[in-house]
Amino acid sequence: MSISLPVDFFAYIAVFSLLISLIIGMYFRKVSVDFIEAKMAEDGKSSPLWDKGIGARIGAYAVLLVTGRASKQSIIDDYAILEHARKKDRRIAFFFLVTFSVSMLFFALDYIVTT
Repeated sequence: MSISLPVDFFAYIAVFSLLISLIIGMYFRKVSVDFIEAKMAEDGKSSPLWDKGIGARIGAYAVLLVTGRASKQSIIDDYAILEHARKKDRRIAFFFLVTFSVSMLFFALDYIVTT
């Protein structure tokens, strides 16, 4: 007995998980990144100047918060971010990265199955 899945089953899961990832990403940006950058501003440190309006630093912040290891050569101020990050920020970053990874996995599976 075999299980028959709809043709676009993986695509549906991929799109759904990507939407969840985008929602969590916006929440991470508003709650965690704004909090961390406000605390950094109190210490006289600024957010990356190269990322005004793009949002590319969000992924870097999330990876840093999940791994918890500062790099010697980084595009963001690792030590300041880790200093001001809360446990809540780390959890939100983890869920953001997991949902994004799941969506990419299911997009890849959909591509493999449909080709």
